[in-house]
Amino acid sequence: MAEAITVEALLARIEAEWRRLQAALDSLSAEQSTVKADPAGWTVKDHTMHLAAWEDNLLALLDGRSRPAALGVTQEMWDSAWRGTDEHGWDRINGVIQARYRDLPLDEVWRRLRETHARVVTRVSQMTDADLQRPYRHFQPESDLEKSVSHWIIISTYEHFGEHLEYMRRIADSD
Repeated sequence: MAEAITVEALLARIEAEWRRLQAALDSLSAEQSTVKADPAGWTVKDHTMHLAAWEDNLLALLDGRSRPAALGVTQEMWDSAWRGTDEHGWDRINGVIQARYRDLPLDEVWRRLRETHARVVTRVSQMTDADLQRPYRHFQPESDLEKSVSHWIIISTYEHFGEHLEYMRRIADSD
C-alpha cells in the first residue's frame, strides 16, 4: 500500500504543478495554443480543456455524482473503458470531450480550467487526512474499488498536469 499523504502535502504538490502548467500556458501565443496540433489533431487548447473536464470529473467522484455524466458520455462507454473491454475506451471518451469543446474560444477554455481547478483545490482543502485514505467506494458507493481516493486525486491533478504539459510543449515547439 502506498504511503499516506496529508492534505497539506497533497495541496502543495498540486499547487507546484499547477504553477508550472500556468507558466507554460502563459508563455504561449494564441497560434501555439489554437492552430498547431499534434498528429491526433489535438491543440494545446484541446489538452487544456481536457484537463478541465477531468478535474470536473474528479469533483463528481468526490461529490458522489455520476462520473460519466460529468464527462458527457454514456454509462456504457464509461464502463467499457473502466473494465478494459474496449481497448480504445479512454481514447473514445477523450475524443468526446475534445469534440464537445473544440469550438470554445481560448479565453473561455482558460477560464473553465482556472475555475474548475479552484473548485478542486477548495474541495480537497475541506477534506481531512483521514478522508484522503478513504477508499474510492466511499465516494462512489456503487463501486467496490478499495484504492484510496488520494490516488484518484493525484492522477487527476498534478500527475495529469505533468503528462499533458509534455504533450502541449511538443505541440507548441513543432513547426
